Amino acid sequence: MYLCYIDESGNTGNNLKDEHQPCLVLTALLVPPQNIKEIEDDVRTLGYKYFGAESRNTDFEFHGDAIYNARKGDRYFNKLSLDRRLAILEELVRIAIKHKSIQLGYVLMRKEKYYGNLNIQQTAFHLLVEKIEERLQGHLNSHCLLIADEQDELEQRLIDDLDHFKQHGTTFGYKSIKIDRIIDSVHFVQSHNNYLMQLTDVICYIIRKGEEADNKLRDAYKKYLEKEKIEFNEWKSLYGNRGQKYFSELGSKIRTYNTLLFSKNFPQ
Repeated sequence: MYLCYIDESGNTGNNLKDEHQPCLVLTALLVPPQNIKEIEDDVRTLGYKYFGAESRNTDFEFHGDAIYNARKGDRYFNKLSLDRRLAILEELVRIAIKHKSIQLGYVLMRKEKYYGNLNIQQTAFHLLVEKIEERLQGHLNSHCLLIADEQDELEQRLIDDLDHFKQHGTTFGYKSIKIDRIIDSVHFVQSHNNYLMQLTDVICYIIRKGEEADNKLRDAYKKYLEKEKIEFNEWKSLYGNRGQKYFSELGSKIRTYNTLLFSKNFPQ
């Protein structure tokens, strides 16, 4: 039995042409119940390391975008230097990688190329549920309960979709999959109350930023080749944007994670 924490990054609603967030990522962290406390303890300890007693405040949470951008008005991350905020992201990735009990999977949607009739978040959820069910039936041979971050505008739709999949199978792809191993419904929680949800948020954010950074680096490299021939890794080391290199490398650590269950890009 697993608890499966799911979260998204890059949601721009019906705007599928946002040049700053061209990808939508939905990530799943599957964790056996008996391992949850040790992961919680690590995330809680990290909060105390950087913020002391403030990390116990009810409005404190690790959130990928808040950590990296530290926008004006943020009373926690805004007071840290960029280097310290980047160190927090790296430590959260290390926590996820350190705990071998965590099984990770994600679906990445390229918004500009999306052609489905459903809301893009529903399609991402549809694909994620299929992938989770396949792994539960096969490699994991287990069941799971879905836990998601609160999102008022879509909660009931996702609950209804999962119920439909359990009764009639999935309907988006070329092959219908009956959902038997995902039990009960989708349970929505407030992320500031849940350390596993916060860890899922950060991992999801880094996967999206890593993919987008890779694309930007490749595009810049192709333009550079017009004036000089050079290998990509050498160009990246010499001329690559610092922020893009950072997320490319951190995202790569997650994508090569030894318990990565699945990754699904849509459209390909």
